[in-house]
Amino acid sequence: MPDETPTGDRAVYVFIEMIALGFVLYSIEEAFKDKPSWAKFAIALALGLIFFILGVKWTTLKTKIHFSLAGRIDRLANDYRYRYGLALFLIGIFSTYVLISINSLRRDFDTRFGQRKISKQEVERLRDYLSRHESSAITIRVVKHDPEAMEYAAQLFNALRETNWDVDPPNHGGPDYIALDPYVKRPKVDDKDNMGNRIFKTVDSYRDAHDSWIESEIKRSIDEQTYDISGLAIEVFMTGQPTNPDPRHPTPDSVLADAFRYAGIEVNGGGGAYDRQKNGMFLYVGHRVQGNGEMPLLFKIGRWVERLGQ
Repeated sequence: MPDETPTGDRAVYVFIEMIALGFVLYSIEEAFKDKPSWAKFAIALALGLIFFILGVKWTTLKTKIHFSLAGRIDRLANDYRYRYGLALFLIGIFSTYVLISINSLRRDFDTRFGQRKISKQEVERLRDYLSRHESSAITIRVVKHDPEAMEYAAQLFNALRETNWDVDPPNHGGPDYIALDPYVKRPKVDDKDNMGNRIFKTVDSYRDAHDSWIESEIKRSIDEQTYDISGLAIEVFMTGQPTNPDPRHPTPDSVLADAFRYAGIEVNGGGGAYDRQKNGMFLYVGHRVQGNGEMPLLFKIGRWVERLGQ
């Protein structure tokens, strides 16, 4: 069986072309970055093309360069240790690119179609952090028409039930759907103003107010069905007005937000509503957040192709 190991000028050609391939791989990796450095991309691509031409034209070029330099290149390329070492290095780089691409595609798929999950470590961290602070009550609410969000809310419910907090009081029946407060108070025939005078002095005025209330309830029902929120949000209802926070005594919503951060669970938003009838704190569970701040691989490739066409 003939020896297929390249020698002489053929070995030099293979060696130089492998170097060219390394620069081309680097230029491709640079181009796929979110914010690529076009200077690095151009330099790597140019060097790859230069080495490619050197390999193709080696037989001619070696007679035009200094013989000592040509001899060193020839000895280096014909030493199988350097040649195989470079080949293994390139295989390693290419394999790394492939694995990164596969993992990126898997993350892209999970971001769009996967189920959010609470790990045992996250449960333990929540319990550990909240146990160091005074307990409070939290009610979990979920957007409608999203089974994934409801399943994730159920996991959060079970995780918080293992802490010292009171979850979904008073019945503790588990997460329920987000319900909006009435936009307009339901009128009554005998409603009175602050002075004790009847508000509705005629039947028609009461009917008009009642019709307005019905319209507001219809709108509220539609809004509840289409209420849109992504990720997690913590909202606080207060009977009075907000006060300046005391760093030595953090508010319950701050404690809960810090507990989630400590556990590695991202909270996307929060807020407060004041002058309400009673105090309360809600954890809203929305749709899965599309993306984690990093552009998906397929989107990067599309953007790269788009840039090439500009």
